[in-house]
Amino acid sequence: YHALDGYLARLVNRGESAAICEQIGDPATSKGLVERQVTRIVTPGTLTDEGLLEERRERLLMAICSGGKGRVGLGWVDLAGGRFLVSEVESAGLASEIERLAPAELLVAEGHDLMLPEVPGLRELPPWHFDPEAAARALCEHFQTRDLSGFEGMEVPAIRAAAGALLGYIRDTQRMALPHLASLRMEHRSETLHLDATTRRHLEVETHPSGRDERSLLGLLDQCTTAAGSRMLRRWLRRPLRCHQSLGQR
Repeated sequence: YHALDGYLARLVNRGESAAICEQIGDPATSKGLVERQVTRIVTPGTLTDEGLLEERRERLLMAICSGGKGRVGLGWVDLAGGRFLVSEVESAGLASEIERLAPAELLVAEGHDLMLPEVPGLRELPPWHFDPEAAARALCEHFQTRDLSGFEGMEVPAIRAAAGALLGYIRDTQRMALPHLASLRMEHRSETLHLDATTRRHLEVETHPSGRDERSLLGLLDQCTTAAGSRMLRRWLRRPLRCHQSLGQR
């Protein structure tokens, strides 16, 4: 066990996954080999071990599903922080949105025709993982509701499919209950300013040309006491609010 963290860190940082097998039988009562079982699968987007996470940066798992007519449904989860969000973008803006969120792992259906930027943890899944009707059943079961009328965006099949693919993937890999994913929120692009990767780089929002990121806007403003506060500040700077009232409340 003492060497596990080091190996896991190397694997997930290369975009790989690792199955964790643990002894489940009692050596005192077992005859021969003690039974072992895969208890979870660690992937780049589902890593939650505190010792392996960058304290001040989110590690997101994201899923996308083409909805036709130039629209794409998105869903993303910060498993360690318990945040579950969905959105919808035009196909032309998909690459920019993926670059903004910078997921550690991206789920997409096999045979997709979407133009994607390079993502280290790209996972192509069979199309049935993105079935909107199966997604509705899985989401209702998870949130213990009769329907999804209380969740904004779930009337859009592509958004629902992306959210369902995320939930199914997390269940398959983590093999445990997920009570901390207690809500699902729709993010509206109209509520915020859209800054693409080039704009954020020129404005030195998160990085600095010198390579010393402490000289970036984030580096100068980040006086947060906790890592969670730093992660929130990074989200705010990546997507500044338009609404003056909401800004005042911050």
